[in-house]
Amino acid sequence: MRGVLLSALVVVALAVGATSGAAAGAATDADAPAVDADGHARANATNATVGYFNGYWYDDPVRVDQSDGLNESERERYVSVTMARVEHVRDANFERYVPVDVVSRSEYAANQSGGNATYNAWNDQVWQSLWIVGEDTNSSAALSAFYGSNVLGFYDSEADSIKLVTNDPDEVYFDNATLAHELVHALQDQRYNLSRAKYGGDTQDAQLATSGLVEGEARYVEDRYVEQCGETWTCPANPPSANGGTGGGDVNYGVQWVVYFPYADGPGYVASLRERGGWDAVDAAWERPPNDTTAIIHHVGSVPSNVSVSDEATGGWETFPRQGSDTVGEASIYSMFWYQSYTTDAGVVDTGSLYENQGPYDSFNYSSAPSAGWAGDSVVPYRNPTVGEDGYVWVTEWDSERDASQFASAYRDVLDAHDAEQVSARTWVVSGGDPFADAYRLHVDGTRVVVVNGPDVDAVDAIRPGLASEEANATTMSRTTRASSPGFGVLAGLAAALGVLSLLRRRR
Repeated sequence: MRGVLLSALVVVALAVGATSGAAAGAATDADAPAVDADGHARANATNATVGYFNGYWYDDPVRVDQSDGLNESERERYVSVTMARVEHVRDANFERYVPVDVVSRSEYAANQSGGNATYNAWNDQVWQSLWIVGEDTNSSAALSAFYGSNVLGFYDSEADSIKLVTNDPDEVYFDNATLAHELVHALQDQRYNLSRAKYGGDTQDAQLATSGLVEGEARYVEDRYVEQCGETWTCPANPPSANGGTGGGDVNYGVQWVVYFPYADGPGYVASLRERGGWDAVDAAWERPPNDTTAIIHHVGSVPSNVSVSDEATGGWETFPRQGSDTVGEASIYSMFWYQSYTTDAGVVDTGSLYENQGPYDSFNYSSAPSAGWAGDSVVPYRNPTVGEDGYVWVTEWDSERDASQFASAYRDVLDAHDAEQVSARTWVVSGGDPFADAYRLHVDGTRVVVVNGPDVDAVDAIRPGLASEEANATTMSRTTRASSPGFGVLAGLAAALGVLSLLRRRR
């Protein structure tokens, strides 16, 4: 996940239902007013004037004909007017002109594979912990396939230029929304320096969160730009599917919804900041960017718990060198339960809830009962080079025992959806032939839930031996209780009733 989300505009045509292109607005070729909307004198404008760049005002018409592609002068005019318009919407200045180049989709797709074998194997375990990428594929291939088919453009911070991904690089067309989106990234880089570590994120969750700000602001400005194209600005018509993604193919919707999170929920987060404190509030978020997806989903400040996982593995099991742990976070957990409900009818979440947007700039809803209440997590992938097998320990922390119980219950529903056999009190085995065929141990302790995964029960015991002894005791107690129980008589019924009352108290 590290480094793949930043500054690329993704279109999800199958799920969203439309590309991000804007229709041509009504022509407004009347004489320009003497002052702009903020009272700036138009005659004395310079590039330091917000809404004016390279001799063009934000409300100047873009007179270009895209029917046969764009020549150099048309491209320069189109980019300059769009820069002025982005300045006007964002109320901030560009420092310099941003070149726009094109790259073929085949060339872009060929450059998407990355990471070494050790990292890829480590990352596979992170995605397998989410029940999104199984043993029958790998995370690198799934991510590369998604980006290769769906990215419309990206901002190259090293070259300080925009690359538009096109199906035919010999005929250059600009999509209004894509160009505006990527120019916002250029503006961000000029103002804040996107290469700074705090905008990258050290974990999957942190990267999705910081991308929620980066992509959220770009998408928010893009959406408002498109609104103006339909109301007051003259915007060139977008040639149909000129630069669009290929779509189709084998879509892993679990990967899609994780990757799409910054574009879906980020704009609503930025809109909420602006509603509360204007662009100053957004600037403040750039000083201290959000570090977890919970803050983006719920539009609140969040300080997750630091979940540390000690290494106690035996029997040749070891952590991956130089990789450590990862944090997947609330958005990825929601995507896990959504994906399993969609593909296996696990029924953990209502799959239609994803499309219940929370406002005009909030495309999708990533909140559900078994994923809300997240307070922190840590996934530690393991490997056993001797036997060539992998596994993981996933520890999640929750705001309350009720939240932990809801997560654990939903997790058991996922196991049931894969016909897992419960072989002891807290251990299940998913049989071969299933892409998630493995052994799973699920341990709940107050607000903490621990999942241990390995190829078989012996591996699960070796990866987390501390839970193995507890599992043996729990299984023995369970068998003893069943053997000595007189049946569901008066005392047993009273105990059960008290247990239900206790559960109800915790759930209030």
